[in-house]
Amino acid sequence: MFPNGVNSYLIGGIIIGLATSFVYLLLGIHATQSTFFATTLSYLFPKVPYFNRKKYLEQREWRIAFAIGVVLGALVYSVILSTEGFWVTQVQPWRLLIGGICVGFGVRMSSGCTSGHGISGIA
Repeated sequence: MFPNGVNSYLIGGIIIGLATSFVYLLLGIHATQSTFFATTLSYLFPKVPYFNRKKYLEQREWRIAFAIGVVLGALVYSVILSTEGFWVTQVQPWRLLIGGICVGFGVRMSSGCTSGHGISGIA
């Protein structure tokens, strides 16, 4: 089930748990990506009231920095630590894009996602 062992999964889980706990303890907010979608759209649609709620406008800078950190972390891993090279999936980029849009839409419809309810909720 784990051909490369469990150490990388264990270390990654510990880092994610600690990071979300620190964000909550230091800032009093949940480190989730589901609201990132709505806060980002407040830049693109400044006249749509839903995207320009006070909560979204106050949090959009740190949420964008958080999302950039997630992407940069994956990039650093794939460039420095991965033995498989930069692109480690067999899934075509267009499928990843469509899947990401569908997941983002579903997350907003359901008012949250597994990272928000699972990781931040547990931490």
